[in-house]
This record gives sequence, structure tokens and C-alpha cells, in this order.
Amino acid sequence: MNSIKLSYFKAATLSIKHYSNAFVYINKHGLKKYYVYTSIFALVLFSLIFYACLFLGNTTIDTVSSLGFISEFKASLSDYSPETIDRIIYWTLFVFIGIPIFLTGIFVFPVLLGSLTVPIQDTLTQKVLQISYQQEVDDRFNFKRLVHLFIKVSIPNALKSLLYSLILLPLTFIPIIGIIFMVISLGINSYYLGFGIMDNYFEYWNVDVDKSKKFIQRHKSMSTSIGMGGGLLAMIPILGGIIAPITSVVAGGLMMKDLNVYDQFNQE
Repeated sequence: MNSIKLSYFKAATLSIKHYSNAFVYINKHGLKKYYVYTSIFALVLFSLIFYACLFLGNTTIDTVSSLGFISEFKASLSDYSPETIDRIIYWTLFVFIGIPIFLTGIFVFPVLLGSLTVPIQDTLTQKVLQISYQQEVDDRFNFKRLVHLFIKVSIPNALKSLLYSLILLPLTFIPIIGIIFMVISLGINSYYLGFGIMDNYFEYWNVDVDKSKKFIQRHKSMSTSIGMGGGLLAMIPILGGIIAPITSVVAGGLMMKDLNVYDQFNQE
């Protein structure tokens, strides 16, 4: 392939292909144990995000319910019992406030989980490089390199993802068009998830972090498509959080190999 400049449609098509292949690849090469490694982190983080979203959602709904126009609306529903009115108000506000908050938490989840499981993903990246790229890599745990990766890539990406999600969160409350902002939030979080995966492969190719960042920023469609599959998988409650990080690393490696990213990088 002479160029890795991809349209988002083409990148999405390749993403579907390689995520499908990733499940077969993981089973074939005995990599399912990595699912077990990520499960503890996934369960703990999912629980924390769930309860945080539940608290924030209920607090926001209670605050809005106490506003004057809500009280006036309740007074206009005199034909119904107070319990029925409260139930109608709560579930209406839950649809327009609670659900967007939970969806935002779900979108942020894979990026935060990816940051927490960097050491696990790092060893899996080594396996993919050894199996598919026939690249000799050092299996020893390199704490200094991982700290550098956390500081330069993982933590900044997680914070940016969380910041953008919080900025977009109020816009998702807007009826109908709020769906558009949810999609934008998913796209942004997918980009940062894919960013971390691609950068880790570049780390093993001895590419400077700053050069890696510039390359990934020039190929946002590739990074987004790599992360999108993981982001969608992570939306499956609990199970998705367990399989998403591992499948994303493998799918990302397969996609980068298919596109001959390493050689293309050296030619740019």
C-alpha cells in the first residue's frame, strides 16, 4: 500500500476487519490469559465510574427538580397523584440528564482503563511484535520506560479525554441534537485510545515520542478507527471492559502491519 492516508470510512472498514481477526488471533496464539489480567482493573474501574455517574445523575436531577419551572409544571398536572407526577418528572429528567451522564462515563471508561493497564498492554504489544512482526523485543519489565510512557502519553491523553467529555456533557442534554455530541465524544475518546496503542508500537520501534505524536496526529483517522472498536466493545457492561483493551492492542497491531505503518513512517 503506497499511502496510509485513509478516509474515515476506509479506516472504519479496516477496523471492523482487524477487530474480527483479533479474536481469532488471540485464541490461536494463546493470549486469552491477558483478558484475566485486565478483568480486575476493569471491574474496579467500572464500579467506580458507575457509582460516580449514579451520584452525579441523581444530584443533578434533584437540583433540576427543585427549580421553579418544574414546580409550576407539577402544579399543572393536578389530574394525577403526587407520586405519579414525581415518577413522570424523575424518568423524564433521567432520559435527558441521567442517560447522557452514564454514556459519557462509558465513553471515558476505555481511555481510563487503557491508562491503568499500560503494563499489561505493553507485554501484549511485545507478543504481537514477536509473533506478527518477527521482531526481537526485551521481555523484561522496564519500569523507567513505562513511567516515561505514563507521563508523556497515557496520563495527558486520559486527562484530555476526560476534559473534552466534561465539556461536551452539557451539550448532550439537548434533545435530539444531543446525540450528535455523544457521537463526537465517542470519536474523541476513540482517538485518544487509539493514540496510546499506536504510540506503544512506535516505542518498540525506537521512535521518539514527539515524532510518534506528530505522526499519529497526521493520521487521526487511523488512530480513531483503532480506538473506536475498543470504545464500542467497552460499552458492553463489565464484559466489554475486560476484552476491549486486549483486543484493541492486537487489532491495532494487525491494522498497522496491514498498512505497513513502520515503513511508511520512515518514508514520510
